[in-house]
Amino acid sequence: MRIPRLLRNPFVIIAVLVVGLGLGFVLAKFVALPIYKEQRQARLITLAERFYKEEDYSNANLTIRRAYLDNPDNVELWRLAVAIAEDGRLPEFFGYMRELIRLEPTVENRLKLARIALQAGSAQVAAATLAEIGADHLAQFLHPLFVGGDLGA
Repeated sequence: MRIPRLLRNPFVIIAVLVVGLGLGFVLAKFVALPIYKEQRQARLITLAERFYKEEDYSNANLTIRRAYLDNPDNVELWRLAVAIAEDGRLPEFFGYMRELIRLEPTVENRLKLARIALQAGSAQVAAATLAEIGADHLAQFLHPLFVGGDLGA
């Protein structure tokens, strides 16, 4: 079998190798690496949940910290981080809660941050958080509690 003349040219061989390596790099960076990071984060979240259920808050926290390096915009991850920090009374709670509020800026999340800040004796954080909510939103959120009588007499 004869090799075509074009394939015997060293420049063609080098060009084919360069294109092949470039294509392999692009596939690895934009296809394989994101899939790998997603799977690694899912595994780390599962591991952190297991530590959390076992009330091993320090290992759960370390695992969560490794997990958010892959995708810091994962709301599920930050909810778990907040739960771990709250139940474990970890100092990272306020940072985790801020990240959750950045991704999910609900009144409920802000009220939770303000409540925990007051319990921790940090009135400045609570006041700043309540100021972020604004009086209109806060009144709108609390009105059903007063009208429904859930707060008691």
